[in-house]
Formats: sequence, C-alpha cells, structure tokens
Amino acid sequence: MEKFNYEPNGYNRKEVNKFISDVIDQTSGIVEKYKIQKETIINQQKEIEDLKVKLEHYKRHEQTIKDSIIRAENNAQEIKLLAKTLLFSLLFPPLSI
Repeated sequence: MEKFNYEPNGYNRKEVNKFISDVIDQTSGIVEKYKIQKETIINQQKEIEDLKVKLEHYKRHEQTIKDSIIRAENNAQEIKLLAKTLLFSLLFPPLSI
C-alpha cells in the first residue's frame, strides 16, 4: 500500500496525484489487455464456427466418396461376372441338336 507524506492541509498533493495517475495508467493497461483478449476470443469463436461448417462440408463429401467407391466396387464385380459369363459362353457354346 502506498504511503503519502503529510502536509499542513493533508496529504502531499503531488504524491497523491502521481499515485492516482499511476493507478489510472495501470487500470487503463488492464482494460486494454481485456479488450484485446475479448476480441481475440470472439475471433477464435468465429473461426471455430467456420471450421465446424467446413468440417461438416468435408464429412458430407467423405460420405459421398465412400458411397461412390462402394458403387464402383459393385459395378466392377458385375462387370467381372458378365465377362466370365461371356467367356464361358464363347468357350463352350450351346450345342445345337
């Protein structure tokens, strides 16, 4: 705690005024830091929300790609089966009687 010297009319005005000025400067610095931190938090929250939206977008794309791969694999299996059937029919044509 700050101690002030006494004068005939109370505390030393210069010391008190300097103390008050120092307190104002310190408080202003604290308030400014708070404003900066608050702005940083708001910006980070907005960035988090933007990233959540992007993540959902990529999740939808991921599911679409997975579905496409499954369809492509199924189509490939069907093509293989048709090719085997065609090969078998070419190698062993039905007998005509």
